[in-house]
Amino acid sequence: GLKIWVGKGAAENEKLTFSYAHGSDWWFHVEHLPGSHVVIHLPKNQEPDPESIKDAAQLALYYSKAKERGEAEVCMTQCKFVSKFGKGKVGKVQLSKYKTLFIKQDPERFQRLKKA
Repeated sequence: GLKIWVGKGAAENEKLTFSYAHGSDWWFHVEHLPGSHVVIHLPKNQEPDPESIKDAAQLALYYSKAKERGEAEVCMTQCKFVSKFGKGKVGKVQLSKYKTLFIKQDPERFQRLKKA
């Protein structure tokens, strides 16, 4: 029942991460490759449940350049640890604290998310 937002393109990623998301929301992105910013929007002081984490990581994988590989490391952090990287670099970010999750494509999970 949690809201998961997905940015499409650099400008939308930046707007999602720095305008819509709150510091306590959780942010996901495939490590070291271009892709969508994915945010789990949560009430303050609430942690995402394991299924929501899997859902967000799956979306980050699917909407990234790692999709063809079918697997990737996905960075996971709270939005308060995400900052803009340099002037004029729309959508580029740096992370001050994060965890990585190894994820493989799960077509069934993705289709369920796409329909939701």
